[in-house]
Amino acid sequence: MEQLPTLLHLNQECLLHLFSFLGRADRASLSRACTRLRSVYEDPALWTDLRFGSLVELNRGDYRLGAALRRLDVCWYSSRVKVCNVEPWRQTELQRAMCWQHESVVGDFLLQVSLRCPNLERLSLAGCAHVTDEQLCSLLRRCPRLRSLLLHNCRSLTDAALEEAGRLAPGLTHVRADWCRNVTPAGLAHIRAACPALQVLSGDRVGALVPDEPPPRPPSPGRPKARCSQWGYGGHLGHRLTEHNAPLGGEGFR
Repeated sequence: MEQLPTLLHLNQECLLHLFSFLGRADRASLSRACTRLRSVYEDPALWTDLRFGSLVELNRGDYRLGAALRRLDVCWYSSRVKVCNVEPWRQTELQRAMCWQHESVVGDFLLQVSLRCPNLERLSLAGCAHVTDEQLCSLLRRCPRLRSLLLHNCRSLTDAALEEAGRLAPGLTHVRADWCRNVTPAGLAHIRAACPALQVLSGDRVGALVPDEPPPRPPSPGRPKARCSQWGYGGHLGHRLTEHNAPLGGEGFR
C-alpha cells in the first residue's frame, strides 16, 4: 500500500505558513510533537508579530523574542486598569496589593524586548499604567528603527518620555498618546518638532484630563495643628476669642 504523505513531508516554508495561522498556545502545543515541528516553532521568521491581550499572557512563555520581531502590541482592557490609574498615594491597602501583583510585569517584559529585538518597528501599549518614562526610553535606545509609537491610557508616562522619544527615535512617523493624563500639549509639540518625518500625531484628551497630583506634604515639625472644640461655640469649653481670632465686624461671642 502506498504511504500517504503526512505533515512532516512538507518543506519548512509550508510548515511556517501553516503555523502562522495558529495562536501561540497551539504553536507551542504542536511543537512538542517532534523535533521537526519544534524547529519550525523556533524559526525566527514565525515571530515577526506579537499581540498580547492581557498581562497573564506575558508570563506564559509560549512565544519567542528575537531580532525578527517587527510589531508588538500589549493591550490590557480590564477593570483592574481603573485601580492602576489611581495615584499611588491615594490607593487603599487592597488596591496597592492588587497592583503589586503585576506592576512590574510589562516593564520587565519591555526590558527583554529591548535586549532581544533591536529591529522593532511598531510598539503599541494600552492600559499599561505602570510603564514608566525610564522603561520606555530604555527600549527606545535599543530600538532605533522604531517608526510607530502608540500609547493609550498609560498613566505613568509623561512629557519626558515623548521628549526622549523625539531624540532617540527621530524617524518616528506615527505617534499617539491618547488618554495619557500626564502628557500635555507641550510634549506633543516637542515630538512634532523633533521628528520631521512624522505623518500622524494624536493626543486624544491630552490636556483635558486631570494629571496626577503630588502627595500632600507632611506638617512642618514644631508647628502644632489647629484644634477645634468638640462642643462648638455654645459649650462652656468653647473657643476663647482674642483680638486675633474674633470674627470680623463683631465683638466676640457672649
